[in-house]
Amino acid sequence: MPEVQDIHYELFERIANAVCNKPKSVDMKECLARKPSPICREYGKCRIHEKTQDQLSYVTHPLKQNVFLSACPGSGKTEVVGLKAAYEIRQWEQRFYGIAVLTFTNNATDVIRDRITQFIGINAIGFPHYVGTIDSWLHRYIAHPFAHRVTGFLGIDGDHSIRIGNCSGRKSLR
Repeated sequence: MPEVQDIHYELFERIANAVCNKPKSVDMKECLARKPSPICREYGKCRIHEKTQDQLSYVTHPLKQNVFLSACPGSGKTEVVGLKAAYEIRQWEQRFYGIAVLTFTNNATDVIRDRITQFIGINAIGFPHYVGTIDSWLHRYIAHPFAHRVTGFLGIDGDHSIRIGNCSGRKSLR
């Protein structure tokens, strides 16, 4: 049976290679001494290696299988979800569908977006992926494009958007 330390290092290597292109031939200390990725530069340490084995296992768990991450407040769940999303996005090969990371609050959305951009070094997460609240996802992908069919709203100049209040100078629906 492999040692816990060996499993942790194997998971770390897999994630670091996928997320920040760390070569397997370079150990963690040498990686930090060379030109550290944006992930580690601000913190002065490897943010992937510091994760527990359970957290790293969560990150590498296959998307098509159920997994549950449970921990106390302040233990780094949001950080791990951001790392998981970054790990999956880096390896994503499909062009026309993506990953949706859904949260309950705008604050959690902002933190996860920030973590993903830190881990993979991009400025924004965009198509085909989505990071946002559950209600914003429902509005953007279900209500907004299809509600006019249920309500019978004919639209204005081809725009079937459902707005509440006086938006864009148009008359509000009553």
